[in-house]
Amino acid sequence: MNCPAKDEALNRANGQGFGGQATNNTQDSASGDALQEAITRMKARASQCGCSLHEMADGGYLLCRWGHCKEVPCLRAVGALLRRIGGQHG
Repeated sequence: MNCPAKDEALNRANGQGFGGQATNNTQDSASGDALQEAITRMKARASQCGCSLHEMADGGYLLCRWGHCKEVPCLRAVGALLRRIGGQHG
């Protein structure tokens, strides 16, 4: 699954700009806050269907359920996987 939104969100959170555009500190902190809010919402969705969601150091995510874990590249892919396994909340 292609995850361009994750890449651009993480670039903004790391102060690297959005699509090659220049940034200022206000944009960076706001986008970092938005990313953390999205992660928090996705962790809540995962919890509602019996999963746990963990951020990985490389920027990906680890979705765990019933002793099994799956590495997922971006929040969009996490959402798609949760919908497939029954986490259609929110």
